[in-house]
Amino acid sequence: MKLGDLEEPALYKIPLVYCQTMTIRFDDLDPYGHVNASRYIDLVGSSRLIYVSRTLGLSPETIIARGCGWFLKHVECSYRRPIQGLSDVVISSWLESRPIDSQFPVIFQICDTSSKRVFAEGKLTYSTMELNTGKPSNLPEWLIPFLFSMSEAVDKC
Repeated sequence: MKLGDLEEPALYKIPLVYCQTMTIRFDDLDPYGHVNASRYIDLVGSSRLIYVSRTLGLSPETIIARGCGWFLKHVECSYRRPIQGLSDVVISSWLESRPIDSQFPVIFQICDTSSKRVFAEGKLTYSTMELNTGKPSNLPEWLIPFLFSMSEAVDKC
């Protein structure tokens, strides 16, 4: 099976949204009691790793053992309001579109768990790579069924 051979699943029409509650830790805060801007991206990345592990059943060790990895190529983030103090936030993320060659864009939103106010939203563009060469590569064929076999879509958290 190749990426180009896949039929357009519902995922591309109505995105499958993954939601993960993350706890803000003391070391995420700057001296003013706000979450440091760089930590927003860490929160999204961590929530995606939890998604891959819990939902897809793929541990980071399994992916590494298969010689696959991904790196963050581009970041876009609009900070709407600061996250203040120690609290929980909900990270919603989904694939924006079908991956092209080695790149796949992940759209995200970080919200308050109770009020649903948006703290930040943006897009992370990742590229897959072969770990033995460190060079970008197309999405591995063995990974395609994990990412595109889910047909159920849900609303944002």
